Amino acid sequence: MKISFPSHIPFEFIVKRFGTPVYVYDLDEIKNRIDRLKKALPSSTFDLFYSIKANPLLAILKIVRESGIGVDACSTGDLWLAEKTGFTSSQITFTGVALNNQLISKLHKKNIRTNLDSVSELKKWCALSPPQPVGLRVAPDVKAGFSEHCRGGLWGGKLGIALDDVPSLIRQARKYNVIIHGLHMHIGSGILDIAPFIDAIERLLPIFKQFNQLEYLNIGGGLGTSYHDEEDEIPIEYLGQTLSNKIEQFLKHRETPLRLQAEPGEFITAPAGYILTRVMVKKIWKRNNEIKQILILDASMNHYPGGTLYNSTNRIYLLRDPDAQPTHEYDIFGNTNQSGDRFGRTRYLPEIKEGDILIIGSCGAYASSRSSTFNEHLLAPEVVVSKGKIALATRGQTYEELFNRMKATLVWYNDDEPSTK
Repeated sequence: MKISFPSHIPFEFIVKRFGTPVYVYDLDEIKNRIDRLKKALPSSTFDLFYSIKANPLLAILKIVRESGIGVDACSTGDLWLAEKTGFTSSQITFTGVALNNQLISKLHKKNIRTNLDSVSELKKWCALSPPQPVGLRVAPDVKAGFSEHCRGGLWGGKLGIALDDVPSLIRQARKYNVIIHGLHMHIGSGILDIAPFIDAIERLLPIFKQFNQLEYLNIGGGLGTSYHDEEDEIPIEYLGQTLSNKIEQFLKHRETPLRLQAEPGEFITAPAGYILTRVMVKKIWKRNNEIKQILILDASMNHYPGGTLYNSTNRIYLLRDPDAQPTHEYDIFGNTNQSGDRFGRTRYLPEIKEGDILIIGSCGAYASSRSSTFNEHLLAPEVVVSKGKIALATRGQTYEELFNRMKATLVWYNDDEPSTK
């Protein structure tokens, strides 16, 4: 999937104003992708919820809210941020793991549409009063996702409840006057083919035939996008039409309506984000007739861990000549003192010099949201661009801020003192 260089973004000005590394997000592209999703997954069949964890930037959440779609939260922080940015309970869906009693009680009290991930959490929910409907996240045992670390729908994995256990849990919940009103699944991330979604839905629909109180089926996230030219993103329009047709046929044999839900995150923000980074060191290794060239950047896995975690191969542009043809082979690494900190091996680029600025594409999701201060590196600023205008959305971190969390003077506590968290 060939994507043109985003020449409308003033990268050179951003580098001069904010330095490197720096995140850049094209808000207009994010709006376009939300509009595309709304057309492909129409409101006649689908309810859409943006996955906050992909990128929780306030400027992005504002666009999401104004677009009329909801948000998907999966942690206490996600929920706090959703409420802080103006989303109402009816606009939030929550599916998380290892929920404590306090969070379960809060979700129950606020009547947040919640999908529970385990039997133990369901028991805690059923103990609360008054009874509130709840959903279950199910593992349909479908293999999907671009990496073994991102395949969430398999039996015996971290996420969800075994498919075979769901009917009995729905019946047991009735004993406590709690209605299971929906099923959720998250089969994987970065899925580029519609077949796994079809397979998973076909495994879940028989349960809907048994229980008329089930109102929604949430297909989760995982809608994959393109990270390099040899990769096509999921045909979202084809997926939407196929699922709509399947549900339409299913409803001919069912008494009650059924809504589909989806939680796109990466699909919306990944293609709209970039990291600008400077080449700090160029090494040339020579041995006999073998030559290897190494680039070390001022960005690292702290800013984008995809290369380290998944061997991601994002598009990379040379700022001074973005249309230059690739002529050299490089291994590209980040600037932490860690050999596995990399942006890709065997990357073909134009001739690169020390001091050059590289633009790493498809960094709008799971980049800044996963950033860290490992090796005592600072968090990078985030800049947004819209209609030719530029704004600082998140300021960069200072060393004072980094170290002020640490206590210079230790205060010792006695065993009998109450806990403070």
